[in-house]
Amino acid sequence: LNRGNFQIASEYYEQALSIASNLESDFDIALAYVYDSIGLFNDRIGKYEEAIENLKQARDIKLKSMSENSLFMSSTYNNIAMVYRHKLDYELSLEYYNKVLNIELESLPELHPNIASTYNNIALLLNQLKRYDEALNNYMKALKIEQ
Repeated sequence: LNRGNFQIASEYYEQALSIASNLESDFDIALAYVYDSIGLFNDRIGKYEEAIENLKQARDIKLKSMSENSLFMSSTYNNIAMVYRHKLDYELSLEYYNKVLNIELESLPELHPNIASTYNNIALLLNQLKRYDEALNNYMKALKIEQ
């Protein structure tokens, strides 16, 4: 994928999806991972609508076996937020980053670097939305963790 072999990567993702789809339901998490990966691939090549669809499929599969507030859900929510940011839909991106932050604050140690990263992502969005005071507040929270 890093070498620009998008067609080959796409074929391998389709094979992985076919294999994961045929596994017993005990392996639904594997299917969710495949959809997550395909979503990130589609984001990378600029197919944002397909990326969102893939990531929401991953989310829905995960939600069959875990709580919406499970730490395991945060990676998919983070990926969805990232794609919305790339689509310049900052409000929806912010909504998903806030879900990520809430999960991390409940599940991770107070000074975990993932929390700092999420605060930074939120600050970037708030800056784009011209909500500068809120952006600064989130940048400061990220900086406090990073120090």
